[in-house]
Amino acid sequence: SLFPKMSAFENELFKHRVWVKINRTLLPLLNKEYLFVYTALHWYKHNFEGAHRVDLIQSLMGAGVNLSKAIGIANKYKLSAVTHLSLLIMQKYFSIELPKGLLPRLKVGRLKKLLIYLSLPFLSPFSTGTRALSGIKRVFLVLALSPTSFAQKLRLLLSRKTLQFLPLTVFSLVWGKLTRAGRSRYIIEDYASHELNPNSKTKSISL
Repeated sequence: SLFPKMSAFENELFKHRVWVKINRTLLPLLNKEYLFVYTALHWYKHNFEGAHRVDLIQSLMGAGVNLSKAIGIANKYKLSAVTHLSLLIMQKYFSIELPKGLLPRLKVGRLKKLLIYLSLPFLSPFSTGTRALSGIKRVFLVLALSPTSFAQKLRLLLSRKTLQFLPLTVFSLVWGKLTRAGRSRYIIEDYASHELNPNSKTKSISL
């Protein structure tokens, strides 16, 4: 509901396809520009985690995808903020060079741009979090990148469906911290009490 043109985008996908022969079999694939936007959207749905998900985008860029057309598709279906953040992360972590003046062509408002740049330090394709943290990140990203109004976002955030996950998320975060702290404490105690691995250069700590 926070990406109102998503259905239209999905309906258009295979209207813009190309046929590719692999081992004498013809297969329908999305054309490069639609595949570029679709892959960026898929990466966003995984909180921009997983460096392997960038491989296809990089391959498309190497295979001559028309980035101007891809930007036009992203703007048409209100996926410009998602595409903008995808490209920024790729620039930061994979040193991908973009044509000059490409990013400003994405229709992203000032406030949304601010949220995108503020979120950039906290997003990495090389890190993963707990399910609770991933859920929190997901909520933030959908609210930051959605093209809908603040009132619509607030309505969804305060809906019963969303709020029912709040106690479970808080419990998961607290329990995760307690179990991690407990595990590390027991390991230290075990090594200190039993002086395991006497050949280790690390001295045991008495507690």
